Amino acid sequence: MKVLMLGWEFAPHITGGLGTACRGLAEELVSHVDHLTFLLPKKPSSNGAEEVFSNLSVTDVKTFSNVDIDSFLAESSELKSKGSSKKQAQEPKVSYKSMPSLLEPYALPGDFKEQEAKHWEWIRNLKRLTMMLPNEVAQLLSGQSDLFNLDELHGGYGRNLLDEVSRYASAIGQMDKVNEYDLVHAHDWMTFPAAVTLKARWGIKFIAHVHSLEFDRSGDAIHNQVYEIEKMGLTHADIIFAVSQRTKNMIIQKYNISPDKIKVIYNGVAPLDSHSIKKQDVSKPLVVFMGRVTMQKGPEYFLEAAYLVSKVLPETNFVMAGMGDMRDRMVFKMAQLGLLDKFHFTGFINEQDRSKLLSQSSVFVLSSVSEPFGLAPVEAAQYGVPIVLSKQSGVAEVIKHALKVDFWDAKKMADAIIKILSEPGFAQHLAREVKKEVASMTWKQPALSVYETYKEVTNERNQFLFSGPPAL
Repeated sequence: MKVLMLGWEFAPHITGGLGTACRGLAEELVSHVDHLTFLLPKKPSSNGAEEVFSNLSVTDVKTFSNVDIDSFLAESSELKSKGSSKKQAQEPKVSYKSMPSLLEPYALPGDFKEQEAKHWEWIRNLKRLTMMLPNEVAQLLSGQSDLFNLDELHGGYGRNLLDEVSRYASAIGQMDKVNEYDLVHAHDWMTFPAAVTLKARWGIKFIAHVHSLEFDRSGDAIHNQVYEIEKMGLTHADIIFAVSQRTKNMIIQKYNISPDKIKVIYNGVAPLDSHSIKKQDVSKPLVVFMGRVTMQKGPEYFLEAAYLVSKVLPETNFVMAGMGDMRDRMVFKMAQLGLLDKFHFTGFINEQDRSKLLSQSSVFVLSSVSEPFGLAPVEAAQYGVPIVLSKQSGVAEVIKHALKVDFWDAKKMADAIIKILSEPGFAQHLAREVKKEVASMTWKQPALSVYETYKEVTNERNQFLFSGPPAL
């Protein structure tokens, strides 16, 4: 079985949790499938050098349509043999390829305004495309329009984001090699147009994997065009993977999708090296928020809770690790609340600093307004950190040993933090039990569930190809 995955983020080159989830799932899936290619738009490296992971070969290519899969696999295997002390006994099962683009996964709705008119026309074209016969689709994709010209796939953040989505879909749609794959597995809305294009052109089965929805990111102030792209993708998908029951319910209610084709696949977490999990004693309690500083993550509620905690436990320190459009506002509010000597903003932190911060944490808080899943608290639990979870999160569905509060209730959030910091015995019990819980939350079961669905979907396609389309 050959699987083509579409995404725009892959660890260690990440903006948020999506890249971590994609890598964890892909690495576990290789034990089940014959070959998995992960194709994403990504800023090309300055030297064009190939990167090699433990079992992933990484290369930058301008167009996948000009790459012979067998040759690529042979070259990747040879490169890995040279770069490793142990010879590879077989070709790598996962190849990771990049389209030369600079897609920004967490751009704000306001960044799209200047693209509205052009992309409503693009959506109409894509909807027409899905109704066409494959040869007509091929003709459309090879047209002269800039949005369907691979040479125009130059990239661009922010205001050019939807142009990039269009060009990405066009570039992938022109790749004849795609028909060698059994299915396409697309992660989140920016890859959905590409997947719909492939399904229309080749009849390839399409699985949509939803890690986040526009209603999660923007609340009720959604960007209509992004919503339309999501709805189109979810409507045309053969199967939908949702990262939580919360996300599944939202897909049903907000997008009018049948629950029958939605499967909940909870995220896993990569096990940590036992030597790296060393709790570090700190002189003062440390309460941590880790994530993008955006409306979705509820940083203002964490800040309000921090203020209330500081009134009861003045020795407590707080860290907000991450970047986002609300960061400056939070810095200003922190100063207004008189927390200058207790509150620290780190900005985006790398994996090493992340590990160090979690090893020093006394409490981890997820204050999200709407969190489809939430990998950060699971990672914190691996370090034996007691956690406080927003009830409006997917991870709250699977973790039992955590204190759970509504995101808007800063008072209860503060009370939960104070209880953990004030009762060492309770904190130790919570930390010990949640660490046990997440130890079993690997990617093995999610990958197995995904693979079982792959088999169901490809079996349906093979039956169709064998018998041919029904007579008119």
